[in-house]
Amino acid sequence: MSGPEQPAPGILRLTCETPPPPGWPRPFFYLLGREKLLLIDTGYREEQTVSRLQSLLMRNSARLEKLVITHGHVDHAGAMAEIKDRFAPRIFAHEMEKDLLEARGLALAVDEWLTGEPVIESEAGPLKVLSTPGHSPGHICLWLEQQRALFTGDLVVGEGTSFVGPPDGDMSSYMRSLQKIKQLEAELIFPGHGPVIREPKRHLASLVEHRLLRETQILLLLKQGPATSRELETRIYAGLIHPGLYGVAEMTVMGHLVKLEKEGKVVSETVGGEKKYRLLVPLPF
Repeated sequence: MSGPEQPAPGILRLTCETPPPPGWPRPFFYLLGREKLLLIDTGYREEQTVSRLQSLLMRNSARLEKLVITHGHVDHAGAMAEIKDRFAPRIFAHEMEKDLLEARGLALAVDEWLTGEPVIESEAGPLKVLSTPGHSPGHICLWLEQQRALFTGDLVVGEGTSFVGPPDGDMSSYMRSLQKIKQLEAELIFPGHGPVIREPKRHLASLVEHRLLRETQILLLLKQGPATSRELETRIYAGLIHPGLYGVAEMTVMGHLVKLEKEGKVVSETVGGEKKYRLLVPLPF
């Protein structure tokens, strides 16, 4: 974990020592307050994170009282159990994330399963829990209205886009969640990956436009004939992304296809043992 940044009053931004898999961005997590601290996410499971947190707390005569998990993927929740064992914070996660955390052996560390959209108190100000499914079923964002700042986990990242697709993700939910947070008119976004976003309105508009353009691209490719998700992924991404990301790129293509099938725009058929997608509607372009 490299030295913390302070992107805003009462907020420290931290990251891990563990390098992410090839092509993947490094995760960031956030420490709020001065004496009674609240941590948002944990990064990967690693002893360095726990040791550095302990040094930071001792140096500031502070106590880690709360840990809030935006979602259950290992680059955001991996060190939950170790942090609980060392510092005994009260740990919060959304109830819709329970299955995902159980599958990773992390659910037992959670003290409170969140329902609805409660407020969690912090020394930096009240944090409003926002249900923002899409990247995962129980993904949440945290709204610090006092600073017009939003902590977005993997709903919104600072560079590029999040992967959204099966088995954890749902593209329809993801698009609704983006529209939901646009209404906040945040002035700062603290993402789970990439730089702090200081022009949220423009960044969110760009994300929505990107997803709609990707959907149009898939429809245009299917206009040329039926295709598998792998064939579509190759035609869309070949040479444009790190090879280590091809798997999640196909998952995101699948996320779009599931959405389009629900909307009655495409249909899936098994042809020669392969699942192929076929266009169902005429395109106006």
